[in-house]
Amino acid sequence: LSNHSRCIIIPGNVSIDENGDRYSDYSLLDLDPQQDKFVEVAYYSGASNELKQVTEFHWVGGKPPKDSPICGWDHSKCPEGYPFYVYLLSGSTIFILILMSGFIYFWRRYRLEAELAAMSWKIRWEDLDGDELKKDKKKSRRVRRLHGFSFESEALLRSYSRTSNGSENV
Repeated sequence: LSNHSRCIIIPGNVSIDENGDRYSDYSLLDLDPQQDKFVEVAYYSGASNELKQVTEFHWVGGKPPKDSPICGWDHSKCPEGYPFYVYLLSGSTIFILILMSGFIYFWRRYRLEAELAAMSWKIRWEDLDGDELKKDKKKSRRVRRLHGFSFESEALLRSYSRTSNGSENV
């Protein structure tokens, strides 16, 4: 049975070497994107020890992958770290950004305080004193008692403006 080729129940030719071992034949299948099915692209014959390409391979991206990764299989080809100037440039950029943001924050705060100080003519609500308002109401009651009620005197009493006591800014 050695060194013979016979057709047995297994479809195709079966080849056996001088030791009685069968030669293995392999087909390489590839998914054809147009047909959406696997097709034979290469065939290896164990008896003749040759690889025959039947059709073209369908590679992702149109080309075969690289033989080895960019950094090598054990990462020996990758650089250990960045050069010193990269760290220096990054640190100085971050430092300048922090300084600029701090400067902008304090500058805007200073401008706000300056604007508020320039508004010394405005009176805070807490500085208003309502004692004079109470005195005006008492006077208007006396005037009404003396002169009687009239629309002219009521309109005249309403035309007075409010005043306040004691403000350091006034």
